[in-house]
Amino acid sequence: HVFLSCLLKYIHSVTAERFNNNNNNNSNNNNNNQQQQKDSDSSDSSKSSPTTSSSQGINDHEKELLSKYQQMMHAILKDKQMQLATLYALQSFYHGLNFPKGALLRWFHMLYDLSIVDDDVFFIWKEEINDKVPGKGQALFQVNTWLNWLAEPDSEDEEE
Repeated sequence: HVFLSCLLKYIHSVTAERFNNNNNNNSNNNNNNQQQQKDSDSSDSSKSSPTTSSSQGINDHEKELLSKYQQMMHAILKDKQMQLATLYALQSFYHGLNFPKGALLRWFHMLYDLSIVDDDVFFIWKEEINDKVPGKGQALFQVNTWLNWLAEPDSEDEEE
């Protein structure tokens, strides 16, 4: 559990640092772009917003870092209790950060995509009442739509 908390803090700090650097660069670029736009009186609607590109960059960077540790996490998280502890560690960590928008959802999705946490463990976490870890209501609010999607049967399963 301690290792997972440390890994999570490391990945979060690296991505937060990158996000802050991107925001500073985007802010400088936006100021330059606004000045250029005033000078040229033209607009380009095909540009993506800095927020969108920054958020996507952070998501990609988080997934890249998590992928580096994927094999190690598979070895550590073989049993469902450890996987469940990981979800609670995420809940606790993001509760301490006041649940940044979409952060817990990104992590749940990455852990699912990389097959680090089994599907049924997400539902165990959802249904389990654990007053020792704060923020369950806020956490559920952030990931409930995704959990509902996960609960839906695959279209391949329906055809069989």
